[in-house]
Amino acid sequence: MKRTRMILCMILALCLVLSLTACSKKPAVLGTWSTTVDLADDMKQEIQGSDAESFLEGFTLDSFPLVLNADFLEDGTYSITVDRASGETAFAGLQEALKAPLLSFYESLGWDVAAMGIDIDAAVEKVFNEEATAQFYDGLEVSGKYRLDGDTLYLSTSTDEDPGEDIHAAVQIADGKLTITEITGLTESGSDLADCLPLTFEKAN
Repeated sequence: MKRTRMILCMILALCLVLSLTACSKKPAVLGTWSTTVDLADDMKQEIQGSDAESFLEGFTLDSFPLVLNADFLEDGTYSITVDRASGETAFAGLQEALKAPLLSFYESLGWDVAAMGIDIDAAVEKVFNEEATAQFYDGLEVSGKYRLDGDTLYLSTSTDEDPGEDIHAAVQIADGKLTITEITGLTESGSDLADCLPLTFEKAN
C-alpha cells in the first residue's frame, strides 16, 4: 500500500537523520577550558637544588599561580597557553620574594649596598626580563592537532602534522571538567607541561 510505503520511507529517513547526527557528534573536549596551577613548590625545589641556594638563605615563596587555558577547536587544532596577566602577577611575587634574601646575602659580606650603588630592584627586574619570561612560558605552552578516542587524547605539536600514537594523554571529561592525569611523549618534545600533572580544567565556554 502506498501509505504503508510512505511511512516506511519516513522511518528510513528518520534513521538516516539520526545516524548522521551520531556521526557528526562533536568531541567532548571541544571548547575552551581553564585551570590554575601553583608552581611555588617547584620553584623552591629548583632553587634549593642549585648554586643559588647559598645566597638565597631564607627564601620563601607562598605561591606562584599561573592560569592555563586550553582551546580545542572544531578544525581539529588545539593550544594550551599561559594567561599572561596571571604570569605577570606570579613573576612580580617571585621578584619581591627574592629581594630580601639577596639584600641579606650582600650585607653578610659586609657590603654597603646603597653606598656601592647596587639597586636590588633593578637587578631583579633585569634578570626577569621579557625574553626570560617568554622562554619560561614556552616550556608550558603547546599547540598542534588533536584526536579524541575514548579516554585517550592524541596530540601533535604542530598544526602541520596529524596526531599519531607518540604523544597521548589520559583524560577524564565529566560535569564540565577536563582532567588530564597522564601525558606520554610530550616531555620529549621539550615541554614541561607533564610536570604539572594532574591538571583539572573547567569549561569556560
